[in-house]
Amino acid sequence: MNGLRYIRYTLLLLSVLFWRCSDDPEIDIPAQREAFQKYMESLTESPDATLLRDHNLFRIVPWPGQEGAKRVAGGNAVTIEYTGYLFSASGTLGYGRGNLFATNNPTLAVESGLVEDPVVLPPENLTFRQGAGEVLRGIDLGVEGAALADTLLLYLTSDLAYGEQSVGFLEVGTPVVFEVIIKEINE
Repeated sequence: MNGLRYIRYTLLLLSVLFWRCSDDPEIDIPAQREAFQKYMESLTESPDATLLRDHNLFRIVPWPGQEGAKRVAGGNAVTIEYTGYLFSASGTLGYGRGNLFATNNPTLAVESGLVEDPVVLPPENLTFRQGAGEVLRGIDLGVEGAALADTLLLYLTSDLAYGEQSVGFLEVGTPVVFEVIIKEINE
């Protein structure tokens, strides 16, 4: 039974993280971007929110890593811990984080009810090559320039997340927030 749960969870997790999709003209990306912008302006104790490269991606670094630490550059192998949340301006977790829908943190996965048994979880960290398109475009873009041990909040409009695809309980066009911790950076 644990083996079957592991396979189901792994397939769902892989579909959530590695799904790449195109822009959907039916999805109102400017409205999602505007909602993020209004939310950023409403934060009273906000660290600087950065709109990255005119993409529909906002990045906050609420918990910076080590000063002077190595930074992620194109082509680096980056290892991260991630947690995905639905965007909610009134989210009880703060910083626009609504319901959790994905994580590779086994403790959080069990505590949140995503899984019942941590044995069924994939490895705790995810490694990908930055800029190679191996993960969601918003995560790929969002980690560039981040320092080792930074904790990032990446606010992804649906075109940088899952776009025209529904994944798990996420509906088509859902904007999301990913909390990403930079664990390791290698050439």
